[in-house]
Amino acid sequence: MYEALGGMKFKIALFISIMVLVHGRIARAENEVPADLATAIMLKALNYDRSLEARSGDTVTIGIFFSDEIHQKKYAHEMYRGINKHKSDGKLSVRSLPVDVKMIDKDDIRPFTQQTLVEKFKEWRISVLFIVLSDGKTVDDLITVTTLLKINSFCLEKHFLKHGATIAIIENDNKPQLFINLDASKNEGSDYSGKFLSICEKMQ
Repeated sequence: MYEALGGMKFKIALFISIMVLVHGRIARAENEVPADLATAIMLKALNYDRSLEARSGDTVTIGIFFSDEIHQKKYAHEMYRGINKHKSDGKLSVRSLPVDVKMIDKDDIRPFTQQTLVEKFKEWRISVLFIVLSDGKTVDDLITVTTLLKINSFCLEKHFLKHGATIAIIENDNKPQLFINLDASKNEGSDYSGKFLSICEKMQ
């Protein structure tokens, strides 16, 4: 009997482990770059936006937008910690401006409407939005607001450029690759230099 119970416990533990692994694979976006690399690339890219100062005021405030889904939340927190580590080292500025970071959990935006997003983003003085989501409808709402408020948008999935996001950072053959939607960039008020555009795959 004890042997049967021991075998059953092992099977249950094995089943749980498999489910955790499977869930992790489902939650992970295809061709997703590591959070620390995405953070570094975003910060570097922002230095090539020649209109950033005019739209940011005295501080570049980066909003990291995520949902309560486990993987997205973890990814967003890794980005947040990475930016704050750069800040604590005294090595972080974008176009000579100080950088601040704001975690934005979709579930904390109530009611979740474009008007509420506009009010919150203005209150927090968001000038850059990094979207850690897989929900196209939410991305549509976010892009409507980033276009209205002239906020730079970054994402992790190339197909969101068709929704109007400006820059997608993905992994291709274990290397990071940048895609830019030129129309979206113009709509959000960005002015990326030719040097930066030359390393991006362009989409319209």
